[in-house]
Amino acid sequence: PRHRLALAAGAALPSCLVVGELTAYGYRRRRKVEERREEAPFPAGTMEYALSVNVSSLDLVFTRRKAWRLGPMTGLASRSVPGRFDSVGVVVVDPMSGNARILEAELDGSVSTKSFEAKLRDPDCAELAIRSLAWPDRKEGEAIHLFATTAVLQADGPRPPWRAAVDARFAPLFAPRRSWPAAPADASLAAKLDHAVSPAATLVLECYCAVGAMPPQHRASPYLPADFAERDPPLRGGAKLLPLVSVRLANAPGPS
Repeated sequence: PRHRLALAAGAALPSCLVVGELTAYGYRRRRKVEERREEAPFPAGTMEYALSVNVSSLDLVFTRRKAWRLGPMTGLASRSVPGRFDSVGVVVVDPMSGNARILEAELDGSVSTKSFEAKLRDPDCAELAIRSLAWPDRKEGEAIHLFATTAVLQADGPRPPWRAAVDARFAPLFAPRRSWPAAPADASLAAKLDHAVSPAATLVLECYCAVGAMPPQHRASPYLPADFAERDPPLRGGAKLLPLVSVRLANAPGPS
């Protein structure tokens, strides 16, 4: 009978979603190990090498990820983010070694850093672009490194797959922007990322406010990657984001 078939399908759906999420979670954990092998520098003279040595702290790196690699719920949360990109990270250059790393928050609220080289080689990335920050009176130095260290300590660590599927992630699908949730300005960084529509954009916002590039009153506003990629956020101190530049990924197929 049809109703028995419908009941069987309904019972199997949750199991399929759980299996899909756990499979994607295991894949992401394996990717973190593989990223260490992808941090080898590019050969001098290549476009990738030029990019890796010319980025500066506070430049923004935008990515659009392959949703099918993220798992069912995480992929849906990723696709609910309006705009061309579903994630954004901020460049942090080590003043001692000169190596560039990208500080980025995931949809589950965790924070991590990866080398610029690993980002360009990331097989989960479908599109990547850079927007450089022009700031004549740069004062970020120690401030951005302190922020990056604190952010990783506060929000790093393994998170269960369902942490990406909190209600806030789907707010753009069901509510106007003025109704999107946002944690209080004085909440901890971990709490803000857990309750943000876009943890990645929220992390960039918190970073820019911490180093004085954005006014602190914006910390309670729900931001998206598109607010940094497609618009000019309210910067101060003469800071300005330059036009978006698309980057060909190192994992992309070459011309035929």
